[in-house]
Amino acid sequence: MEAKGSEDETKDSKEDEPPSKVVIDLLNFAMKVVHEEMSGFFEQHCVLWDYKEEDLKKITAGEGETLEQHAVFTQYLEQINERLDGFARTAGYSDAQGVLTDVQKAVDHDKKLRDQMMKEMNALFAQMRLGLEQRDKAAAKGTEDDAKGDDDSTASAKTVEVDESEAKESKAVQPKKKKPMGNGLMLFSQPIGLEYLLESVMNLAEYETFRMMMIMKARERRMYRQLEERGNKRRRLRETRKAELVDGCSSDVVREQYSLLKVRLGEMTPQRKDLRDELDKGMDLERFDFDGRIADPEAYKYAMDFLCKVSSPSAQEELKGRREDLTQQNAPHCDWLEALHAHIDAIHDNIEEVMLAARRGSASAEAKGAKA
Repeated sequence: MEAKGSEDETKDSKEDEPPSKVVIDLLNFAMKVVHEEMSGFFEQHCVLWDYKEEDLKKITAGEGETLEQHAVFTQYLEQINERLDGFARTAGYSDAQGVLTDVQKAVDHDKKLRDQMMKEMNALFAQMRLGLEQRDKAAAKGTEDDAKGDDDSTASAKTVEVDESEAKESKAVQPKKKKPMGNGLMLFSQPIGLEYLLESVMNLAEYETFRMMMIMKARERRMYRQLEERGNKRRRLRETRKAELVDGCSSDVVREQYSLLKVRLGEMTPQRKDLRDELDKGMDLERFDFDGRIADPEAYKYAMDFLCKVSSPSAQEELKGRREDLTQQNAPHCDWLEALHAHIDAIHDNIEEVMLAARRGSASAEAKGAKA
């Protein structure tokens, strides 16, 4: 008896809810499942969809995929269905079919409401157009009456033989007649229909949608892998530089590190040929003397100016202060090169930290979703 009473209460509570709630709840549930709860599944299997660009073009052109990929898609559908059954029970339904039945009813109800709304809006716009047309006709009639009045005034002026110069002056001060305004452009936007929301959920069960999600996950994984590789390489070069770039080091080491600095600056703006030309001119090795111990600040002017432009305000002030210190101290090449290389390292380290922090935040949200 208690169970029956509980079922009746659940039924009554669902009847009190707006029809759209079940669709919105289903959409939120589906997005949480795909982007949080099943993230580990995507992470585990996305390597199968880590295509090179030429292979991806063949796949999207219709070339077949592997049985292993199809088996993963089958597992994906099974997990989606299991979670859908859990959603149905949580929402007070006996099974997933009950959810889909109510969802379809909500979509049909929403479609009727939208059709009615469109009829009312079209009727309103028809009234607005009629009002604008009547306004324009009234404005046009007023213009014709004014023009007729002007003709009568001119004829009267001729009868009393008004001086020609006075007539021109009188005509010059006449206000210009306003032309009737057009109807203009009327725009309106419709709210997103439940049918569209339902379609976005149902598409999650299509292989094309699943494949695209796997491809995006594989690209994200590749991006973080490359980010980690670049970070490790940067840290290895940093240690090597610290060991070699010391006061009294050979001119060959200075030239090598200066050339490397030039390459690193160019890599920061790879698509800007104009900046490349400026870089070649501003850091031409033939222009400067690297055999002496004391550096010419002019040799590092372009690098300093460029890094100030691409740095945050606080980093700019720090770099400018370092520049002044090096200039006043008649610093050797090794100090200038170390300062500039370290500044570039800091820029890349900050970018890496921001991206990794975003990934950690996403992983934390996924873990919470899995526990829920």
